[in-house]
Amino acid sequence: MGPRCPVEVIESIAASMVDNARALDPWWHFLGRTLMDVTLLTLALGFLTFLTAVLSYLVISRRLRDSYLTLGIWVIPEWVTAATTWITAISRAAQEYAVLGSYIPTVCTGTDALSSCLVGSNCIRGAVEPQHKPIYTGHGCVGTALLTGNVLIQEGVLCALVLFFILPEHNLRKMIRGVVVAPFLAACVSAVLNVQKVCFPGDIITETGFRIKREWEIFDPHGIDPTTAKLTNLSHMVTLAVLALWVWKYRNAFVAQLNGSTENGYSWIRPLLIVCAVPPAVITGLNYLSQTYNRGVDGPIWAYFLFATAYSSLPPLMGMWPGVAMICWRLTMPENILPVTQGKEDIHLTPSPPSDVKVDLSSSGGDGYQVPENPSGL
Repeated sequence: MGPRCPVEVIESIAASMVDNARALDPWWHFLGRTLMDVTLLTLALGFLTFLTAVLSYLVISRRLRDSYLTLGIWVIPEWVTAATTWITAISRAAQEYAVLGSYIPTVCTGTDALSSCLVGSNCIRGAVEPQHKPIYTGHGCVGTALLTGNVLIQEGVLCALVLFFILPEHNLRKMIRGVVVAPFLAACVSAVLNVQKVCFPGDIITETGFRIKREWEIFDPHGIDPTTAKLTNLSHMVTLAVLALWVWKYRNAFVAQLNGSTENGYSWIRPLLIVCAVPPAVITGLNYLSQTYNRGVDGPIWAYFLFATAYSSLPPLMGMWPGVAMICWRLTMPENILPVTQGKEDIHLTPSPPSDVKVDLSSSGGDGYQVPENPSGL
């Protein structure tokens, strides 16, 4: 048996093991809550996918061309947001699991070092630090790309609808097409540059001018950068302006969609309020309850589960609410009410029934004098 290790060395190794073991505790809690979020978001995404598929099938199968815009503005972008949130949660869970995978072997290494030191061999004083990089450290990069891409996809869907469904009816479509596309393309370029900067950061330069090469780091996803946000807002404002002009042009048809007829005066205000007031009221109530009763990760697990369930399903569902309501009302409307926009192929001329009135062009100089078939009236 070799010489015994000094007590100070044993204490340093044990203290390092305790620090690494304590670091595991919050990561276990984070991973548990994240897995709960992933499960709830998966269920919510499944429901939203089913709802989006059903609405899309009904609109396409019944050729409700006026509802394509409704799908593109309210339904599809919210589904994209839900899918992006789900993928981001999976990325966060993968990174937390990878971090745990780097700390656990460190504790095992500390245990082996302590055992060797107690028996008098390989007794090296010092802290036991993680020796290897976690398997996955790209959550910050992936999350930033997903959050930025979600904003651009929503804006791109709106721009595409304006370009392909609204501008063909506009007299100045060539000029307006450039006005709509230019800020969106600029926002895409700015977003790519920002994501590249976040995912591939430069070296760290200290105050003394010493350059440190950045190997890897763990960070939360960054939001959309200010330049991209300004360009996206500009694109959104231009697109909404074109859309507002189109809505004003077909305002009577939109009123007919909400109420089924324009003869009932202002009774369409009630369904319009239902469409526009329900989502803000639900989200405001949910936020108030969350601020009052939810304490986040420090609160009880049942409260976290309850509010996680609500936030995984209600915000995207309320975002879809106007589109769902308008499509449902459109499905219940009589078929003889013309949609807002109608292509030439959808217009069918109905032949008029045969009449008992004949036109005699042989008399009165061909002036079209109408002669009844039975002049005597018998």
